[in-house]
Amino acid sequence: MGFYLRHLAGSTADLLRFGRRTGRWWFPVVLVALGAGALLAATLKVVVPTAVYVLF
Repeated sequence: MGFYLRHLAGSTADLLRFGRRTGRWWFPVVLVALGAGALLAATLKVVVPTAVYVLF
């Protein structure tokens, strides 16, 4: 598990350095927003049908 966390930390640091070096500071922000949107969509895809089935 520690290997994966180190890899995630290193990748995040590389992405932030890229944004700072190129002036594209918005790129890491967009990636985080897209990831959050994908996570929200996947969650809603499961939760909404389950709630509808349970309630009705």
